[in-house]
Amino acid sequence: MTDPKSTPLEEWVFLYLTHELRTPMNALLGFSQMLRDGAYGELNPKQQDRLDRVVHSAQMVLRRLDLLLDFDRLHQGQLDLSQACVTLKELLDAALATADYDNRGRRLQVTLPEKLLDAVLLINLSWGGVAVREVILHAASEALPDPTVCLQAELCMQDTYLALGVRYNAPPMDAWQRGNLFTLNNRTGIGLPLALQLLTRMGGSIDYESEATRHLITLTLPLAKA
Repeated sequence: MTDPKSTPLEEWVFLYLTHELRTPMNALLGFSQMLRDGAYGELNPKQQDRLDRVVHSAQMVLRRLDLLLDFDRLHQGQLDLSQACVTLKELLDAALATADYDNRGRRLQVTLPEKLLDAVLLINLSWGGVAVREVILHAASEALPDPTVCLQAELCMQDTYLALGVRYNAPPMDAWQRGNLFTLNNRTGIGLPLALQLLTRMGGSIDYESEATRHLITLTLPLAKA
């Protein structure tokens, strides 16, 4: 048995997140989904709506817990970030499969030329997909009053990189938010800091710029050599 006095506090925090929070959240999510799907009887529309909200909230909590654990594993060198040739379409499919960006009426507008969807990147499909997903989710959570998030892409730097832009409209950020957008803190969350760390370790980067209510986050993704 592990001696608490010999275990760093940080390790105990992540052990707590893994066992004391994640396990009961899985049970809560499972039973809520069974209730919502009528396993224990038919629901009226109001009950269905409330259970949909419970399930969605439980999924969000689990996703945040997973991100915290992934962030720790990344810094411990425990994530396999081996890269392979992946098309931009495959990367976007991986990102959007679990994005759930349409909550509260959010819309995703993808305006990418067909030839760029076939562009071949050198990236880890799974973790690259997580990075793109978290940027899209950040934009979707901030996008007001127009709830549309737009994706755009272009080749850059002598065609050695592909720039994937995530554009959205939102209230202007204050100086503190702009300076700490990609740092782990209680105002901006963990998604963008994790996305930056993942892409940086795979040879990419993330940049942010804004003008009044127009915001643009650009992910620079390495292209595979021909």
